[in-house]
Amino acid sequence: MDQLALLHVEMAVDSSIDSTPYGRTFGVTSPPMTFLIPRLFVAVAATLLTAVGCATPAPEPADATTEIRHDLSPLTKRFSLLDTPFSASWITWNNEGGRAPGPTTHWIEAVVELRPDVADGLRSRFTLSAVQPSQFEATLQSSVPPGGYVSSSEFDVAFSTNGWKVGAFLQVDGTAILIDAVD
Repeated sequence: MDQLALLHVEMAVDSSIDSTPYGRTFGVTSPPMTFLIPRLFVAVAATLLTAVGCATPAPEPADATTEIRHDLSPLTKRFSLLDTPFSASWITWNNEGGRAPGPTTHWIEAVVELRPDVADGLRSRFTLSAVQPSQFEATLQSSVPPGGYVSSSEFDVAFSTNGWKVGAFLQVDGTAILIDAVD
């Protein structure tokens, strides 16, 4: 006889098997399902909360009231390859805004007008290819000059200093450079 058939025969003969409101226990004492379901729910909820709490925050859009800045020294201090630019329009924001404690992420988006010799020097120093630059925040988008842009991973790495990760986009035939940075 196979084991399943033997189990049925034993169950029919064995009078020591108890019946409970939760069903037959087959002689084994185990917690009823109504006891296990709440514990399972708590375990799943704790796992989900842990996963959500540890997730990396997505970049938050700049506040609609973000001021467009024009001072150069904060940019040239962080991104020395800009040298001494003519002008800049830029915004910065972070994710502090009353959120739970944890690391603060900072973003900078900048449209910088380089000196022609600096722009030409960057074009000759790096191998650049045509790219579509990052979409800037609406606050700054109107400052982005039209035209084609070039970049490369080597170019991005050269601008990524002091903990900042940068996407840098140089105007093909002009002197503008777009900086999209996060720290």
